[in-house]
Amino acid sequence: MWRAAADKPGVRHGRREERIECAQLVHVVYRDAAGRKRKLPAVLEDISPSGACVMLEEALAPETPVSLLYPNGRYHGRVRYCRQQPGGHFAGIAFDSGYRWSKRQFKPEHLLQIKQGDDE
Repeated sequence: MWRAAADKPGVRHGRREERIECAQLVHVVYRDAAGRKRKLPAVLEDISPSGACVMLEEALAPETPVSLLYPNGRYHGRVRYCRQQPGGHFAGIAFDSGYRWSKRQFKPEHLLQIKQGDDE
């Protein structure tokens, strides 16, 4: 599993919640500059109750509204950052209010819990 440079130990994220590393195929839906609806395959790299990091083949602009589609539902949110790294573009997505992830709702494959202090 690739990790974005921003997700490596020693980089402060300002996260208040634990995040869970995982590997799960999902889709990201957004509207491009021309207003066309686009659906991109993505790999879910990590997730927390308020957001997620996905790896995509294309870059997404910060503040782009997106839907993260998982097998039995979706989360709506906005892109907070998108960085090109080996293997693709890593986009951080902050979920909109009213959308919070929980393992009961969606349990990604290959979960690996990261302690909160690991990235500070």
